[in-house]
Amino acid sequence: MTSLAKRKKLRLLTVGEGDLSLSLALMKAYYPSGLIECLVVTTILSSREELLATYPHSQKIVETLEQQYDETTVKIVFGVDAMQLHVAHNYRDLMIMTPNYDFDLVLFH
Repeated sequence: MTSLAKRKKLRLLTVGEGDLSLSLALMKAYYPSGLIECLVVTTILSSREELLATYPHSQKIVETLEQQYDETTVKIVFGVDAMQLHVAHNYRDLMIMTPNYDFDLVLFH
């Protein structure tokens, strides 16, 4: 039996990321090898400004994710409450933008 990683590129969704360090670590570890097709970071409850105020070191992480990977590889969506996805406009907008995304793995962080 082949593993999922051998059959196709993985599509990952991270939920509830604090400072985006998990997403950056995943991209650094797996994207160069070709395993990750797309990493979507959603449900960051904070706005971009709140994130940077809470985690000042996250500015470099956000810049790295946005500059090293294009928007088809990494999407960062701010202001989404994972407990309220059914009413989260940002999350619904993301799903409208990416209707064919079936995720292989959802990481609740």
